[in-house]
Amino acid sequence: MIIELPPFATVQEYDVAIEVLDAFSDGLGHYCRLYSQVGLMHAKSWIPIPPSPSGCLTRGKATLLPLDDDRFDHLLMNFTRDLDQPVTTLFSKWWCPIEGVHAQTAALIEQIESIPLRRLVGDALLHPHTVRAFWSSPASKAHHHAYPGGLALHSLEVATMAASANLLTAYDRDLAIAFALLHDYGKVWCYANPKGIDSRTHERIGLQKLGPLLAILHAEAPDIGAALEDLLGGKRASRSGPYPLAIGRVVKAFDQMSCEMAMRPRLRQPTQYAEDDDDIKF
Repeated sequence: MIIELPPFATVQEYDVAIEVLDAFSDGLGHYCRLYSQVGLMHAKSWIPIPPSPSGCLTRGKATLLPLDDDRFDHLLMNFTRDLDQPVTTLFSKWWCPIEGVHAQTAALIEQIESIPLRRLVGDALLHPHTVRAFWSSPASKAHHHAYPGGLALHSLEVATMAASANLLTAYDRDLAIAFALLHDYGKVWCYANPKGIDSRTHERIGLQKLGPLLAILHAEAPDIGAALEDLLGGKRASRSGPYPLAIGRVVKAFDQMSCEMAMRPRLRQPTQYAEDDDDIKF
């Protein structure tokens, strides 16, 4: 296979999250999608890319050579994996139709003090199915935030309010941000499916899709893993009192507040989504 280089092509480095697709039929390398702040890039590569243990995109630093090719933007020459590459260097403004949502969400994730929990939230939004769909999906079909980008905006609103609550410990605040950003995670699959999936099942779907990431979190930080799974509707964490469900009630209150604020006439936005009896209210 002949690779055409543009005149005066120079090697460039990018912070990226890589999705490795099928190998080429000729056996000469494989096709990669590279997600970064500058947007989506398409690359050809012969180097092995270590898979992510969670099945999400692999974060790291890529060395790229621009190509003069209709199929590929770049040749991937080197890749250094970094599981904790900040999402502030990866989320792109092109992903979400609502300005500023991607940057504020990334900044909030990076405020999570627990490294394993911060990694989980970042990886959850760098899943092959959610890396673009999370940012373009509505939060509902005909109720609150029922427009493209509504899911990301609603999740950010809830997380921002929860993170600003008074008297939270660092542990509580970490869980509040993570739970708030992921509480409607399953809706990505509900609204992206052309056949339609009952949105009332979004909690179960979200917990199922987060399963591999939660398993890693349980191994790295058992207490936080049990608490987050509890909050997301999974197996109850061991405790002597109501904690950590108390922080869950705080997040749910802000969830309801975000819904009510969005339903005020001056804040509602036009939507192409039709009424649906299966649509949940929050």
